[in-house]
Amino acid sequence: MDDDATRLRYRQLILEAKGYKVLLATSAEQGMEVFQSNPVDLVITDHLMGRGMGVKMVEALKRLRPNVPVILLTGSSAPPEGAQTADAFLCKGEGPEVLLNRVSALLASATEERTHAEIQTAQLTAQSRERLASIVESVMEAVITVDHRQRIVLFNKAAETIFRCPREQALGRTLDAF
Repeated sequence: MDDDATRLRYRQLILEAKGYKVLLATSAEQGMEVFQSNPVDLVITDHLMGRGMGVKMVEALKRLRPNVPVILLTGSSAPPEGAQTADAFLCKGEGPEVLLNRVSALLASATEERTHAEIQTAQLTAQSRERLASIVESVMEAVITVDHRQRIVLFNKAAETIFRCPREQALGRTLDAF
């Protein structure tokens, strides 16, 4: 995001030359619209865009998607007040290699964090399934679950006792067989 179309186009060419897909916005409003309506892996925004301040933009982006890295650009060599909300701060004069290195590092870090979160989610899901299976097997009431075709997919020990039917024979049969 940058209200300077020439600089925006320049960064687009640099990033696309390295294989990145780039979505452009020339105002904070347009940037928010693009961000909310597209899958975005990283944002590069100018600090001063017309009447908008990049720090406010970073805060708004982070409220919507806290895990999307944001690079804040400015013409000054010193970070603006509030720049700590961004994942990185770059001076526009630092050159394309610095920008590309920062983009690469932030995307790698975000991918690693996403992978870690996915692994944790899978582990928690497996633990929850194990707990649920243990509960279903230990209850004294019959628990029977069917799929969309009304075929039995779960038949606990209590159901075996009550219906006098081994689980292996019940699974896959329809409810009307009982």
